[in-house]
Amino acid sequence: MGRLRQAIRVKNGCDDTTLQQLLDQLDGASRPHERLYRLLRSRRTQGRRRYRERGVTITFVQHGEKVKLLVPARNLSAGGIAFLCPIPVPPGITCQVALVAGDDRRCAVSGLTRHCRRVKSGWYQLGVAFDQQVDPDVFTGSDGSPSG
Repeated sequence: MGRLRQAIRVKNGCDDTTLQQLLDQLDGASRPHERLYRLLRSRRTQGRRRYRERGVTITFVQHGEKVKLLVPARNLSAGGIAFLCPIPVPPGITCQVALVAGDDRRCAVSGLTRHCRRVKSGWYQLGVAFDQQVDPDVFTGSDGSPSG
């Protein structure tokens, strides 16, 4: 966790336009694989919804040490969230995610990191599986579009 804390200090922020472009690229890259995603849905029980909230607070907890990050979210389902992170975080790390609702309410949900993949130099996409389900409509709106 010390390496995580050190890496966070070194990374610079990213402007909104660059983040939006990266998130759009990730969504666009997912579209050609929609048929494959439909086949895999038997494994994935909840559909993902677009959730573009720049200020989601993630608190990673390992060996009693806590590290807090403000990250841009990509998508959300009842069972988890995908977001961008400036450093890699291995699977199996306990975390708290502060989801932001449309009216700026925050809802803390605990979870476990499930996957991490490099998407661009200096950026990783992390997936977190929640310990309990959430209602995506509260955070994305009832007309929130599915995301890739």
